[in-house]
Amino acid sequence: MNEQGPSSIDDRWGAPEQPLEEPRGHDPTEDVRRRHLIWLGVVILLGFLMPVIVRGVQGRVRLVFPNLEFLEAGASWNVVLFLLYPAVAGVLVILLAAVGRGVARSAVLLGLGIVFVFRLVALETAGREGFFMLRGTPPSSVVWLVVSYLAFMGLFAGSRARSFRPGSRAAAVIGLAGAILFLVHLLAPLLPQEVGSVWVLTPFKMLESSRGVVMALATLGMIGCLTAASLLCIILVRPVRDVQGLAHKAFKLLVVACVVFGVGFLIGSIRDIAELENVSGAVVLAFFLMLIKMLCWVVGLLLLLPVGLTDLLVNLTPAGPAACAEPGDTPVDAPSTG
Repeated sequence: MNEQGPSSIDDRWGAPEQPLEEPRGHDPTEDVRRRHLIWLGVVILLGFLMPVIVRGVQGRVRLVFPNLEFLEAGASWNVVLFLLYPAVAGVLVILLAAVGRGVARSAVLLGLGIVFVFRLVALETAGREGFFMLRGTPPSSVVWLVVSYLAFMGLFAGSRARSFRPGSRAAAVIGLAGAILFLVHLLAPLLPQEVGSVWVLTPFKMLESSRGVVMALATLGMIGCLTAASLLCIILVRPVRDVQGLAHKAFKLLVVACVVFGVGFLIGSIRDIAELENVSGAVVLAFFLMLIKMLCWVVGLLLLLPVGLTDLLVNLTPAGPAACAEPGDTPVDAPSTG
């Protein structure tokens, strides 16, 4: 009795003839957002763990872990909270990426960001012991910094959320609010007169001094990128073609703006330190390490609010057929062409 043998290797090993379908309700952007959260947590932890170089009384150079060593000097509760917060926040962000999900995860991220921003600004403006980087800052400049941060948060969350959820009207409104805030504060006379009073004039004031050329160019580049991102977010309020692609371009412009300014700030700062008299290479290296540490520490924690708001907007908007892990990917429910 002859039986028909297996027609193919797939039949022999029991492999399905059709590819498995994605589970119902699967959100392909979830894995991307989890990876981004893990990287953010790692950056914040790096700001906590990274050592700096100091030179002792006898000229000996050694590594110092400020977040741990300063705790042994009987620091106040405010200082202890400031020094330990990146460790707590970094671990929580990584745990949220591993086991958190949905609106609850977004709420915790927003809470972590609010606590840090309150510690950074609200206590300072209330006249109490505040964050040392803002100590002595004029109230109008503090207002300018707050508006700048709110504008960046709106642009970040609006553009990033719409690159994941092109149909999110809430993300469109938040992106529009961020764009308007940015364009308004670009011309708001809140800065000191010596730097130009308004932000758009600050780079030209820097160009008057040869020492400020690098920072001037970096600031001009950042302003240009942020202005372009703001205009894109304004355009995206109305129905246009390729909302997802344009929103992703707006977010890329935000990233480029931060990178340009960050690189310019590092180069300009290190050059200024190196040009001082009696400055050794160890001092320049120590200053560079301190800048990197503070960028990971402070900027990483400041990103918690825009990242949490992005996560909330995406979680509140159902994933449609066009939802993709990244703009340009093939939609999950798109028919196969070959």
